[in-house]
Amino acid sequence: PSVRAIAEAHEGIFYAAGTHPMQAAEEPMATVDQLVALSAHPKFVGIGETGLDFFRTGDDGRPAQFESFEAHIALAKKHDIAMQIHDRDAHEAVLETLERVGAPERTVFHCFSGDADMARIAADRGYWLSFAGNVTFKNAQNLRDALAVTPRERILVETDAPFLTPTPLRGRPNAPYLVPVTVRFMAAELGMPVDELCAQLAANTLELNEIGVCNLSLDRPIPFDPYADNRETGSFILIDRETTDTAALGLVLAPKAAGGSSSISAGSRPARTAAASMRVRTVERFFRNSSTVPAVR
Repeated sequence: PSVRAIAEAHEGIFYAAGTHPMQAAEEPMATVDQLVALSAHPKFVGIGETGLDFFRTGDDGRPAQFESFEAHIALAKKHDIAMQIHDRDAHEAVLETLERVGAPERTVFHCFSGDADMARIAADRGYWLSFAGNVTFKNAQNLRDALAVTPRERILVETDAPFLTPTPLRGRPNAPYLVPVTVRFMAAELGMPVDELCAQLAANTLELNEIGVCNLSLDRPIPFDPYADNRETGSFILIDRETTDTAALGLVLAPKAAGGSSSISAGSRPARTAAASMRVRTVERFFRNSSTVPAVR
């Protein structure tokens, strides 16, 4: 099913859509036209992923990425919608573009991969930074340094599934049910109680996507294949207020255009929520208690 149909079927699910930079040369403007129509939908809360990916793109493919990125930025600003950035091996170019054309008021770096210096620049500009399972990797000190200097109210968490499975579970496919592993690791790195970080993450997600109070529980699981070739890029945001387990508290599940991978983002400001009594219910597995996911430490 399309992400829009899923969002329409569940009160507590919202979605985002955009042209991934790796597909920018294939359909740079048609998807933007579609996004103009989507932006009026009451469940549509975000533009993206969009951005720049120089990892697999040579000089000849970059102009299309810049054109698509700037078109998405303009659309997000025009309609006051949050924007999700994909940035791979393009830190300086992404930051320069945002500064040159003006970033949307609510901008988030999906699967942040920069260092502490970049995190400080992003924080000074008011961007959100979303950390994935690779923050737990031994060779990712740059991400832990970035996490340490990021303001708490600008931190998000995600999977980037089926990749970047957090330690100690590397080697198996990543999925939303493993987000608590990453959250516990981040809490330890920040010297915060897990419940406090969960509350912060939950409120950040609500603030970023301007989601008000609603019934966010699900009456049935949602079919989703993380390995499917899903050409309809989109995101789901799920937050369950019904239980007291705080293993993780906010979620964005985003099937991507090429490869069908997914990402999860969560966030929160304690003064705005009683999120210490919240937990996430994922589409792949329902947590009944924190023992369902192994602790990192």
